[in-house]
Amino acid sequence: MKILIIGNTRGQLNRINEYIIKTNADFVLCTGDFGVLYKNDNTKLPKFITDNQFYQYLYGNKKFLAPIYSVRGPHDNLSLIRQFYNNYLSIPNFNIIKDGNIIILKKNKEIVKVGGLGGSYSPKYYTQDKLFGYEKRHFNYRAVDNLKESQFNILLLHDIIDNYNKKKVDFSEKMFSLLRKTMPYYTIVGKYNWWAAVRLFPLSNFITIPSIDNGYFIIDTKTWRAEAVRLDVNIGDISEQAK
Repeated sequence: MKILIIGNTRGQLNRINEYIIKTNADFVLCTGDFGVLYKNDNTKLPKFITDNQFYQYLYGNKKFLAPIYSVRGPHDNLSLIRQFYNNYLSIPNFNIIKDGNIIILKKNKEIVKVGGLGGSYSPKYYTQDKLFGYEKRHFNYRAVDNLKESQFNILLLHDIIDNYNKKKVDFSEKMFSLLRKTMPYYTIVGKYNWWAAVRLFPLSNFITIPSIDNGYFIIDTKTWRAEAVRLDVNIGDISEQAK
């Protein structure tokens, strides 16, 4: 099974099909900020977010060539996200993973489990028993506790539970606890604007992937190798071997 990993599409959805064809991917995982927006969303958002291709796919003018599973990003419109959750809206081959839920990818006899957590981390809102507000941008401990109850191969996040170190990824004990409990092969995050494929410790390989313009990762689950194809530097030789 080949799994294409992309981040921060922000409405540049035609690129996804280009990458699917190039990699012959069976499934696509996105780290959020997919570009699920109302046409008249806040004009303060950058033009490259509001001027997107989302509605071409929603109206059926274009189609995705493989199943896509995305967590929600803080710039995705939560009102529309809920309509996808409740099946009021649908796009063929497009799925949103609810916070704290597990989805299963199947091809022939291969099964890959993916845990998803969308939105941003905030120490203040993390401890809220119930998050409030029409446009919830954050996740709370309940979603993380749901993930801790299962094992999965890939942990797909928009943000991480960190200690607010702006210069580097500084995991909190809550984040390490989640990884210890779930033991994923890969932890994939889309918040950061730089590339990384590093082994944190024997529990997981940690990957950060920037916007879709900069490139993508492809995971072959037969070997569990992940290869980065970086369009910003025109190389494709960054790889990481899972356990």
